[in-house]
Amino acid sequence: MENQNVVKFGIGIKIWCIISVLGSTISAIVNLSLAIYSVTAICTASVILYIWLLLNKKHIAFYLLLIVAIVRLIIDIIVFKSPQAVLGLVNPLITYAFLHKYWKQME
Repeated sequence: MENQNVVKFGIGIKIWCIISVLGSTISAIVNLSLAIYSVTAICTASVILYIWLLLNKKHIAFYLLLIVAIVRLIIDIIVFKSPQAVLGLVNPLITYAFLHKYWKQME
């Protein structure tokens, strides 16, 4: 018997998570080849969290994604002195925009 409380994500959030996983994977590989290990670790964490979000549909996965994005922002600003680092917060905002309609159903 199927559980009636299972959240079914739509195609939009699924595609967005896949795009984010692919982008983070590519970024992790590039940063690893450049020996920028802090960014590689953050990108790897993003990959794991997006997969966790897709599979388990938990609020905590999104909150952790947001924390990872903020840590990346701080690293980019302090270490790399990159003013466009704020654009890194766009990814969690887009993710939330897709998740918004499922938010109350998620655990």
